[in-house]
Amino acid sequence: MPPSIYPANGFPTVLMSVCRRWRDIVLATPSLWSYFHANLDTFLDPDFDCLDGEPMPLVFHTYDASRFSAFQQRVERSQDVPLICFLNGNSHIADRYVNLLFQHAHRWKEIELTISWVASSLHSSASFTNQAALLLQKLILDYQHIIPPDSPIFSFFQAAPRLEDVTIESPQTTRREFPWSQLKHLSLRQDVLDAKQFEAFDLPRLLDVLRQCGRLTSLTIIYFSTRPSGAIYPTSAFDGHALTFLNLQHLSIQCSDSRITEILYTYLQPSNLRSLELIMSIFPQVIPFLSRLSSSLEDLKLGANIRLSRDAYFCMLRTLPNLFRLHIRWISNGLTARTMDPTYLDALALGFAADGTLVKGQNTKLKEIKITGLPYGVKDVHRDLGLIAHAEALARMVESRWNVAAPSVRRLEKLTLSKYFWEMMRLHAPDAFARLGRCVEEGLAVSVDG
Repeated sequence: MPPSIYPANGFPTVLMSVCRRWRDIVLATPSLWSYFHANLDTFLDPDFDCLDGEPMPLVFHTYDASRFSAFQQRVERSQDVPLICFLNGNSHIADRYVNLLFQHAHRWKEIELTISWVASSLHSSASFTNQAALLLQKLILDYQHIIPPDSPIFSFFQAAPRLEDVTIESPQTTRREFPWSQLKHLSLRQDVLDAKQFEAFDLPRLLDVLRQCGRLTSLTIIYFSTRPSGAIYPTSAFDGHALTFLNLQHLSIQCSDSRITEILYTYLQPSNLRSLELIMSIFPQVIPFLSRLSSSLEDLKLGANIRLSRDAYFCMLRTLPNLFRLHIRWISNGLTARTMDPTYLDALALGFAADGTLVKGQNTKLKEIKITGLPYGVKDVHRDLGLIAHAEALARMVESRWNVAAPSVRRLEKLTLSKYFWEMMRLHAPDAFARLGRCVEEGLAVSVDG
């Protein structure tokens, strides 16, 4: 049976219904019962299903004894094999399920807890009595309430010798202890949405945590705040020492506060970074940071209303001579002149002399360019202003990288555009659209995103 239809850890009950022999095989195979995806959100439709071949989660809206019994039976049938658990709940009805899973915490291999209340199990030492997280490799912990500082859940995760992949989404992102020194993948997200969470972000503590994460190969830092400008984190306690990461391959910084981003640009010094994602707060201070990555960086994703002058655009790209892939995702406010400025496309264009010598441009190794989002004001679409300017600049840039005259310059291989931009070009900028079409006819791969 194709795994895309019935994943091995997905539908054991469906497999049991095929025939008696299959039923016997399923009941005798504990690993088929070791996957738990329980969704306990009260607002979901009872007929909710997962698409794309993913296992259907168990969806519970209120406590139901028969459903809990079925869940309990599933746990029992998994016997002693390692568990992969995904539990999403937004009310106290999930407590029973959390408690049951926590009784088998010593079997967890991967665990994702997304909860918007403090389950009693999170601060009950009985849940972890005589248990150790010896098998745990991956942890995703997403909670929106303050967990008591003496909760045993943190000491339980701290003593997990195989834990290498941690994602924490919480108002207490860095306030707890985890085995930071052994982690290879770390994602920290903090949203400051109200006054109770206002003082939770502690930048010195974040830097202290990162200083302990010497084995990281990927790091994601996400911070969003709806609070007005002001002192939202302590500005003291910085020791001035850079944070060097020898093994870090991927870094993502998504931050709504430019002051935090600027400090991260100053302190983070990955020596062998291959992939970088910067969402929001892209300003001139990014250039010195990128210059330290010039020899290693191959993939760059920028997502924002990028606040750079024309010269800064050129300077930024010039610092990355080994760039292979560039993704620009515009987050347009729909009205400002900055969103209509196609400078970033001009900075990517190349120019050649009659003899084929490169006389303009940089990033000569680029092979893939992806531009998504709205790179122009929404109102200007109807007046064709921002659209036509971007379409013409895009056509010039693509032609310059497709009709390459110098052997030292790599030819563009793939272009990806947002579906909306592609359709608007076709309707309102037919000349530029036709110029792109000729490149496609000659072999340029073009895909439409979304």
